[in-house]
Amino acid sequence: MAAFLLLPFALTISRSLQPEALMVTAELAAFLAIYRYNEAPTRARFAAAALASAAAVFVKIPAAFFVLPVFVGLEIATHGIRGAARDRRMYLFLLVTVLPGALWTAIVPNPGTDFLDRTWLSTRYVVGWLTQINVVVGLGAAGAGAVATALYARGLGRPLLFSLWVGYGLYGLFFDYAIATHSYYSVNLIPIVAIGLSLIVEGASARVRRFLVAAVFANAVGLLLVAALFGHEPFQTGPGDTRSVSRYQAIGKAVGHSTSAIVLADGYGSGRAIEYFGLIAAQDWPARVDLVTPALQHTAALSAETRLSRMQAGHSYHWFIAANLEELVSQPDLLGLLRSRYPVVARGDGFVIYDLHRRGEEGATARLSDLGQARCVGQVLGRRESEAP
Repeated sequence: MAAFLLLPFALTISRSLQPEALMVTAELAAFLAIYRYNEAPTRARFAAAALASAAAVFVKIPAAFFVLPVFVGLEIATHGIRGAARDRRMYLFLLVTVLPGALWTAIVPNPGTDFLDRTWLSTRYVVGWLTQINVVVGLGAAGAGAVATALYARGLGRPLLFSLWVGYGLYGLFFDYAIATHSYYSVNLIPIVAIGLSLIVEGASARVRRFLVAAVFANAVGLLLVAALFGHEPFQTGPGDTRSVSRYQAIGKAVGHSTSAIVLADGYGSGRAIEYFGLIAAQDWPARVDLVTPALQHTAALSAETRLSRMQAGHSYHWFIAANLEELVSQPDLLGLLRSRYPVVARGDGFVIYDLHRRGEEGATARLSDLGQARCVGQVLGRRESEAP
């Protein structure tokens, strides 16, 4: 509980409209249900474990990398490899857990798996993964949690934690690009590390425990102070949040609360926030960090024109919403396409909207300096006004 309340990144996740927070919550319910089933393997507890796990995977498919290893690991710990292999319930569990999420994925296809060939031995991959772990829980905490799993875990808790670490490792190998570049792909580490650190406190003597509790509390307070002083996202509250909501509502009003928009958003979960507060439905345009994927896959990169044409072929989008002006300026190919072909129909505090169903001179002459007080990117726009849409 302390990890979710005090870790700055956990607070970031909890304030986002992305599904990670719900996924982790569902996973925790599934872990408890699986643990209780292995303590007393009744039909009711099996049903609870299978349904809770299916719910977690339905929220987001990557949950399968955690609930499935936990169930299999505890089955092997309880019945041995041969006993687990002969247990029909294990196969029924796998089917019930995966089927709903698989059906949903088949109906609403995912654009990709973020798996890249020849990445595992790359220094960039390893360093990137460690960097994201450090952002989410800290390398020290992650290391301590892993050591605690090996030294202090007992009973069914030992195979449960080992299974979670194995699942996280497999998850990182499969989603190799995302795990090295996107911090929220390591959000599952929060409960894993929290359980491991709790074992250290529980296994220590009373005197050491008092010291550890004081140290953890002091560290948590320090993290909160640093985050508050240096503007970590969870602490940007008050007028800043109100301004963002007002901006998203203005975007929604400008496009008539359309369900036919492409959005270049300005941070983790902000695309969904624009949809929620603006009452629109939108398809995300990739940020520049995602545009390096073709190079890592050793394939040709798509031009902005080709990418937009492909998106339009599947759905004739009416609006292009640039809600991150700094990101727009950093993609000159996209910037040139929009300013040369499509008219600007709305401008506001930190956003610009293009009409993809019309073409006109306004798109070629409008400038980012006319977009109001774009506070978050004012300096960038001032330096590069000549490249503005």
